[in-house]
Amino acid sequence: MIKIKAIILNIRDWREADRILTLYTEKQGKIEALVRGAKKIKSKLVGFCQPFCILDLFLARGRNFYHLTGGEIIRQFKEIAGSYQKIILVSRCLCFVDKLVKTEKPDSKIFLLTAKFLERIEKANLIQAEIISQAFLIKFLSFLGYRPELKKCLVCGQEVCSQKDYSAVSDSDGHIRISRPRRYVGGASAIRMPYFNPKKGGVICSLCHQSSDSAEIEISKQILNLLENLLYQEFSFWLTSLEVHSADGRTASRKAGLLLTGLKPTKIRPEEVQKVSFLIEKFLEWRM
Repeated sequence: MIKIKAIILNIRDWREADRILTLYTEKQGKIEALVRGAKKIKSKLVGFCQPFCILDLFLARGRNFYHLTGGEIIRQFKEIAGSYQKIILVSRCLCFVDKLVKTEKPDSKIFLLTAKFLERIEKANLIQAEIISQAFLIKFLSFLGYRPELKKCLVCGQEVCSQKDYSAVSDSDGHIRISRPRRYVGGASAIRMPYFNPKKGGVICSLCHQSSDSAEIEISKQILNLLENLLYQEFSFWLTSLEVHSADGRTASRKAGLLLTGLKPTKIRPEEVQKVSFLIEKFLEWRM
């Protein structure tokens, strides 16, 4: 018999009266627990078969499954359960945890990340919830060893945000070298837009971009900085420093300004949120 802290990733029916819980636990990692009689209304264990909870469970090891014998609900996230949009967002994230994490490979960082994700998204409005869910996914992938490279080009190793408009020149021996930046009016150098390659797992500078590679997606500097913030900022950041503006300029949340890394406060537009969601979705597809 063991006592273990757990988050429910999935619930499925088993035989006539039972259910199986897929749990991510603090000490055992991902495990499955059989709940006998869970479909019966009078079962004392039926209360532990509801999603969006953090639980303390008593488990006994069986031949094929752990068996749930009792426990306590530590925290129930009623604001998630009461919002259709949040249910979709959270269920999708927990589904990815279930699919990508191996059985009985504990990682306390993933457990704490998932618990904090549930706590923060419960307090969020729908706009914040969408962004926090994307932040969870990119952080989760990083903990699994799939952290995207967002600062340096995967091909040449140059920092993409500081890269100016360099030109490729062939010397007398036929070798390709990179010339100094071409100067424009006012002495400023043009910044070329980087590309994101979900398959390779990071950014590609404009010089290394191959037009024949359909996996490379052009992104703006704002999108790149938004990706960095999703990866490195705490979830609570999006509850206090987020302002999303629609095309007509109306503000969608009350706080003033999103402080992007290395930039002055700027606005996030819905299309930028959609673009980032699309990039992370493609990045996930190549890791499934």
